[in-house]
Amino acid sequence: MSITWTVPLDEMFTESKKQVLSDYENLALELYNAIIANSPVDSGRYRANHIMTVNSQDFSVNNSNTVRLYAKGFYNSKKFLPIIIQNNLPYAYRLEHGWSKQAPKGIYALSMQQVSNGL
Repeated sequence: MSITWTVPLDEMFTESKKQVLSDYENLALELYNAIIANSPVDSGRYRANHIMTVNSQDFSVNNSNTVRLYAKGFYNSKKFLPIIIQNNLPYAYRLEHGWSKQAPKGIYALSMQQVSNGL
C-alpha cells in the first residue's frame, strides 16, 4: 500500500501556521474586549487607556476618553510574537487588585479567566 500526497508538506504546514496565528490574534482581541467590558467607569479614562501592542510595550497615556479599537488584522506578523495588553495609568495596579467597587475582582486577571473558560 502506498500513500500519495496531493499537497506538499510545506504548504500543509503553512496553512496550519496561518490558522494558529489567526486563532492567536482572535484570542488577543477577545481578551482585549473582555478587559474593556470589565473595566470600571468613572470618567472613562481608565477604559480608554488599555493598549495592545505586538512585540513591544507602549508607555503612552491616552488623555481622551476614547477607547482604542483594534480589529482583525492588527497582528500582521508571520511568526509568533508576544501580544502585550497594558494600562499605564498610575492607579491601574490598584484597580487590578480590587480598589474599585465596580470591579472588586480586578480586570485583567478576571478577563483572562473568562476568556480561558470560554475555550
